[in-house]
Amino acid sequence: AHLGIAHVPAGRGIFGSLSVADNLRLGLYGAATDRSTAGRQRLDEMLETFPILAEKRSQPAAQLSGGQQQQLAIARALVQAPRLLLLDEMSMGLAPTVVADLFGIVGGLRDRGIAIIMVEQFVGQALKVADSVLVLEQGRVVAAGKPSDLSDDDVAAAYLGGSEAHKAVHIPPPPATARETIQIDVPGRDIRDLERLAAANATTVSTLLQGSIDILLAERT
Repeated sequence: AHLGIAHVPAGRGIFGSLSVADNLRLGLYGAATDRSTAGRQRLDEMLETFPILAEKRSQPAAQLSGGQQQQLAIARALVQAPRLLLLDEMSMGLAPTVVADLFGIVGGLRDRGIAIIMVEQFVGQALKVADSVLVLEQGRVVAAGKPSDLSDDDVAAAYLGGSEAHKAVHIPPPPATARETIQIDVPGRDIRDLERLAAANATTVSTLLQGSIDILLAERT
């Protein structure tokens, strides 16, 4: 926050039990206070920018619609007056008409000179507001350029391998991650029993054990 960076997380991350106004006040933390002149001005600006939030400022945030909650999440970040806004999966779980309205807001922020790094899978809308585009697949850039150089089909090809250019890109497997070691007790059976059981089912011991691990993890979840 002190570097002028604000984050709008995927899933919005609002505090549902708090009022709209209190959510906005939390956004001021580390930047200003709601009693300072700068803080009051920023809060007023957000309520002017997002009229629906002004209308519902006293309501618990949990009572807002999904699109309104997303506006609140954006406003809570903007109240810090950031130089850079990190916007993560803004369209998640929202209707296309709501998404279109939100992208209109994003375009306005860009026009005001706020730098935005946006992670987004609503490709058509993202291309309309972006100045430059990177398509990532497993952490690697597989396509890049200006929006005028890329289309929805280009992005789809980068993900799905629909063009020879993208098929030629070598994408290594994701790096190994730490795994939890789980002890599985198979009563009355040793490895030879498991080998016979695996052979009878045309599978392998490792696949058999992995199935047990998956079931155990599902139960634990």
